[in-house]
Amino acid sequence: MKKIPLDIATKIARRLTQLMAPHCYRVEVAGSVRRQKAEVSDIEIVAHPKKYWVKEDLPQKDIFAPSKTQVQHSELVDKCLAVLPNVEWIKPGFKDTSMLIEKYGKEVLTEVPELGLGLDREISRENNYGLDRKHWKGLTWYKDLPVKIDIFLAGSDNFGVIHFIRTGPKDFNVKMIAKLKSNGYNFEDGYLVHLPGSQPEKENYLGTDRREFCHSEDMIFEKAGMGYIKPSNRN
Repeated sequence: MKKIPLDIATKIARRLTQLMAPHCYRVEVAGSVRRQKAEVSDIEIVAHPKKYWVKEDLPQKDIFAPSKTQVQHSELVDKCLAVLPNVEWIKPGFKDTSMLIEKYGKEVLTEVPELGLGLDREISRENNYGLDRKHWKGLTWYKDLPVKIDIFLAGSDNFGVIHFIRTGPKDFNVKMIAKLKSNGYNFEDGYLVHLPGSQPEKENYLGTDRREFCHSEDMIFEKAGMGYIKPSNRN
């Protein structure tokens, strides 16, 4: 697939993130666009879609029993991606959520605010979008030229890791992983974790959970014992 100039790719990426922003807690450009490469082969975006509560009144088994309301946590990823025009989704496929909205009504689709470190962290881990839905691949067009789009989903507790990994490049990531390992850390399943038997593990007083809350890239450089390196200097 042919590459496109950086200025064109930047405009496309900016437009996509602007359309997604109302439906995301956070959405950022990654990949070679973020690294400011002169020519770009694809557009990579990292997004933390907003969460919603879906309320459903359960039927009463006994007319004298009090009514019950079931509250279901739902990530309407498709609501976020449906706003992107002229995009043909390849993976994992586009699923229309209009039936869900029609069933429950827009008035019961209530955005969940950021709930703070503890509770939001637990919600994110409990329902992490599904392994097959963390990566959305699609195509859009610049004139007659197809442009690849990759959207990677993250939560508040691992956004920094996904943003860092998807910014790249691969060689830079490999060197950073080596530095992280030397300090007792590594990446695992999209999270920053401390290694078994390492000093960070010995200092972990919160139990057996090896994951580190990583909202931004700054923490990755800090754990690697380095100062922050701008994306344009990682090429």
